[in-house]
Amino acid sequence: MLHPGEPAMTEMTSPTGVFDGSIVGMETYPPAPWWSAGAMWIAPLSVGGRRIVLAVVRYREGTLSYNEVFFGSVVRRGLRVGLSVHGIWVDSVASLWGGREIWGLPKQLATFTWRNRGLTMTAEDGRLDVRFSGSPRWSARVPFIAPAFGSAGQFFHGIGHGQLRLARIEVVADLPPLRVHTDAPALWLNDFHMAVRAPRSFVESESEVFPSE
Repeated sequence: MLHPGEPAMTEMTSPTGVFDGSIVGMETYPPAPWWSAGAMWIAPLSVGGRRIVLAVVRYREGTLSYNEVFFGSVVRRGLRVGLSVHGIWVDSVASLWGGREIWGLPKQLATFTWRNRGLTMTAEDGRLDVRFSGSPRWSARVPFIAPAFGSAGQFFHGIGHGQLRLARIEVVADLPPLRVHTDAPALWLNDFHMAVRAPRSFVESESEVFPSE
């Protein structure tokens, strides 16, 4: 159920041709910080006894406008706690290269098709389908901090605020790093505004905050 006043997720497909080899040459990308506004859904999942976090994001405005899906584990490195990203897909070449080069995120290209209360993401080696449901009966505007780690020792975080609601998502994923069919409670951050600054680099040993079951 969509909140009154929230634009319906009418069918919209990413530009075609994202798998045509266009990422061979590095695309120019904006420097950090990046700011954005849009909507995101965040859900805890259990996959093969391992606890992960899945996020679906629509960056409607900001430094770049694009769609994104990512998942990872919450880990501790020294005194820092954040998300270690295992897989992340976008439909913007500039976002792909900016994510890889600035924050050390292993971004890959995919196409995103949005329909009312649902999303299909098609990557080169699989696809993911998500269906959303939620209630507008309760909401609150909240601040948030989203810390994460890059693949080369980067530590960074997004800082922002958004209209928080409770939701549920049904996920069917058939991707090499993520194969799951489940539904789970989710946090729906609508009308969020967020800034992500350039990362700090460090080297620390890693341990999972939520160990495997």
